Amino acid sequence: MVIGSNYLSSAFIKWLETNEIEPKQVMAILDERKEVMERKVSGVQVLGNTLQLKQTVEEFSVHGVKVDEVIVSNGENQLTKPVLAELQRICRQKEIELTFLPQLFHSTFRQVADSSNEPAGLQQAPTFPISSYYEVKRVLDFVFALLFTALLSPVFICVSALVALDVGTPLVFWQRRLGQGGRGFQIYKFRTIQSPFDRLGESLPERRRLSAIGHLLRNTGLDELPQLLNVLVGEMSLVGPRPLMPEDQPANPTIRLMVRPGITGWAQVNGGKQITNEEKGDLDEWYIRNASPWLDLRILLLTCRYVLVGDRAGAPPSANAKLGVGEKTLNDAA
Repeated sequence: MVIGSNYLSSAFIKWLETNEIEPKQVMAILDERKEVMERKVSGVQVLGNTLQLKQTVEEFSVHGVKVDEVIVSNGENQLTKPVLAELQRICRQKEIELTFLPQLFHSTFRQVADSSNEPAGLQQAPTFPISSYYEVKRVLDFVFALLFTALLSPVFICVSALVALDVGTPLVFWQRRLGQGGRGFQIYKFRTIQSPFDRLGESLPERRRLSAIGHLLRNTGLDELPQLLNVLVGEMSLVGPRPLMPEDQPANPTIRLMVRPGITGWAQVNGGKQITNEEKGDLDEWYIRNASPWLDLRILLLTCRYVLVGDRAGAPPSANAKLGVGEKTLNDAA
């Protein structure tokens, strides 16, 4: 996050964009001048006042974006002592690095030479060849996502109206997740909870943030409908392992990141929230190894059952939620 809207902050943002090996991205700009509020500097919006740093960092964390560095576009002596002291206090409290742009370039150029565009754990070669079905799966995803979007347009309108009445605008919530090959993307959902702050900047208690309507949308999975747009642009699949935030990835994410993540998946219709993360990982790996049109069709039908009836497909016992159990279940059903 950058403090200060000027030509140096603009040049820094453009430099990050043109250097693909640099993994950082400027998420927002804060500035004390009221006349620059809501303007954009090299595509990055000025969101608020410098002293709103803590509130802005906490809001981004809700979206799965971790702010790990605050860069002041001018030198240290350009800030008033109270503002500098407050920035230092917030950065210490949130464990955020505070640096100043004029002194940053030399160290940044040196670090870039040793940087990698992907975390070390994502650079491993696939451990097994994936099914040839994945070659046509993208075409099927696009066709059926377009069809579902058209058929469900009345549902989109109704849910949008409920969200507007319940939590207001914006209607859609976004969160940073990892997709195929470890590439980051923004996943979209209908908003189901109130903003963490009211109009006066005061924190809202958790019990007031999730309403009955929001609870209904979450339980039925209707809040996930905007992810059809993620499928259309190729970031997601209709069926696949659910995408996770970067910090929630397992120790070895290689297998689950071999394919596009899905709106629904084998783990979601075999227990979902009722099974452990280890069991979900096993079921996701089994799906990746055994994906087929018939398996995808079965998962979609079971997902429809969950949305309409509100009942998960029978979850396998935790001790049996291993790779072979899913195959036995599928064969028994056939």
